[in-house]
Amino acid sequence: MEPLREHFGVPIKINSGFRCKDLNDAVKGADNSYHMKGRAVDIPMHPGWLAYIRDHLPHTELINEGTWIHVAL
Repeated sequence: MEPLREHFGVPIKINSGFRCKDLNDAVKGADNSYHMKGRAVDIPMHPGWLAYIRDHLPHTELINEGTWIHVAL
C-alpha cells in the first residue's frame, strides 16, 4: 500500500488485515480468506484509489465493496 500512500500523499487506514480463524468466522469471512494468510487488507474507498491499485499495484484480488476496497496479494 506504500505506493498508493505516496501517490496520493495521504495516510491509508487499514480496516482489516490479518484475521485469525475465530475472527474471520465472526465477521463471516470466506473459509479460504486471504486475510487468514496475512495476504489481504481492506481499506476505505477514496476517489481514484481503486483505479490506481488496479492499474499500478500487484494484486490477486481487487474487490469494490462499496465503502471499502479489498486488496489481496
